[in-house]
Amino acid sequence: MTAGRSRKSCDSLCGSPSFTLVELLITIAVIAIIAALAYPSISGVAQQATTVVARQQQVELQQALDAWVVAESSGTSSLGDARAKYSAATTDAAKLALVEGYLKNAFFNSGGTGVTTGELNSAGLELRFSEWTETGYPSVGMHKK
Repeated sequence: MTAGRSRKSCDSLCGSPSFTLVELLITIAVIAIIAALAYPSISGVAQQATTVVARQQQVELQQALDAWVVAESSGTSSLGDARAKYSAATTDAAKLALVEGYLKNAFFNSGGTGVTTGELNSAGLELRFSEWTETGYPSVGMHKK
């Protein structure tokens, strides 16, 4: 009787469905293909996020510049006085020093030819102040390093 029970339990175990090596390899290959297709879109999203942060920093620096112009040209000073003071600051570092008091975050660094942050560096970008002409208005532009 014991031998009959062993045989029956062996038949039920041996006859149960299981995965073969080929089926496992096919499953792994399908997962690898899906991962290979998904990776570029995921890495592209990370690059887009860095660009969005860089644009936000550009806007923040432009808003600080706008606030500086308003403050410098109000009261007894004129827009011409503000333009002369801005033009006297010949480097981006000097112009950044003019507007630093109007920045919400102090994460801007002046180095090289423009103004940078960690996000701008990782994207290979920098911000530069434009010239302020008689008929124009100063702006902050984003440039590749």
